[in-house]
Amino acid sequence: MCGKYLMQEPWMGEMVRSTIANTQLNIATMVTFTEAGDKVKLAAWEQHASPRRVVRSKEEAAWCEVNLFPLLTGFLGSMTLPAMMGKAFVAQSPSALEDIDVLDDSFALIALGLPRWLPIPSLRRAYDARDRLHRSLKYLYTSLDMLAEELDPGQPWRDLGDVSQWIKEFDILWKKAGFSIHARAAAGLSMPWALTINANNLLFWLVLRIYATPGLTDEIRGQTKAFFPQTFYAKDALQPEDIPSADDIGRWCPLLKACYLETLRLDSEIRSIRKVKGDERIPASDDGDAAASSTHKLHPGDYIHALHYLHHGDPKYFPDPQVFRPERFLIPGDEMKVDQRTIRPYGAGFSMCKGRAIAERVVLYTVGAILHTWNMEPGNAVREWKMPDHVSAAGVCKPRQNVRVLMSRRSGHE
Repeated sequence: MCGKYLMQEPWMGEMVRSTIANTQLNIATMVTFTEAGDKVKLAAWEQHASPRRVVRSKEEAAWCEVNLFPLLTGFLGSMTLPAMMGKAFVAQSPSALEDIDVLDDSFALIALGLPRWLPIPSLRRAYDARDRLHRSLKYLYTSLDMLAEELDPGQPWRDLGDVSQWIKEFDILWKKAGFSIHARAAAGLSMPWALTINANNLLFWLVLRIYATPGLTDEIRGQTKAFFPQTFYAKDALQPEDIPSADDIGRWCPLLKACYLETLRLDSEIRSIRKVKGDERIPASDDGDAAASSTHKLHPGDYIHALHYLHHGDPKYFPDPQVFRPERFLIPGDEMKVDQRTIRPYGAGFSMCKGRAIAERVVLYTVGAILHTWNMEPGNAVREWKMPDHVSAAGVCKPRQNVRVLMSRRSGHE
């Protein structure tokens, strides 16, 4: 019911601008060149990335070797979560991003209703993570209610001015409907999960595929350079009016948008579920006759499980389906445009992902910022890029193997 706020202004623009501002302030220190053992000096998003400082020569800038997946997912999550939930929530829930990830790993088991006492360690961890998130959300909604009644919720909940208007509208709507704090927190748990987990995973695959494709990094940098001048990252030079509009990146940088769509095609396992309302017959093949005996018969109350990712890998529609070819989504001409074609990266119909517009703008902007700030090479003394295998998730896949990369700041971003 509150999904419409994610697709409308001013709620959508507010969260995008806040996330962009956070990214501007932190992109130059995404890697701090601190050794993994020095936990105090590591940034929050570096904690699980196992960083290792590498000095290849006295003349060359320092490099740092990291695990790319935890670095990028931790970084983007640390930019989006406070933009949505506010800094007080993040301060009181330092494990929130990790808990969301643990919950996502066992999402299907919990959705099936399996009890927590079953001897499945990942299921128990997921229930514990869900409980911690639910408890923090109850504190947040209770504090919002107290502030609305001009009561003091105590520290650190006294200043919730940076909580997104979307979260506040959600709280007001369900409060008017008579839902308890417990019920509001349970329903609200889906929001930080939905807006972080898929975007975070997608950022990893998109960055990895761009850097791994020869010549693509420089080509995208050329299209996006107007959005990321070198002085852009000087903290003392940041002004609200200096923040480029993320709305323009996909429109003015079609190659980056095409890479985004191609990554969704390759690295997500999107599904849709629909309940059948009347008797239906579906041909057993594309050439089938709906009246023939070789059809699937569906009856009211049945469920259809549409696996969109099977279509995404169909060579009939996408030649060389396992090859990363973003140009397949480009329409050549005087002004190159992007055509999404027949992919359904967000599902379909009413249940289509409501956060897709925010995720696209935030991910495209973050990728552009990374490309303009950081050089990246394969790590582990391996001088070639290799795509890891997929681990199925609720939307965008996770990598089965760690991907070690070497990173150094580009000239002008020290």
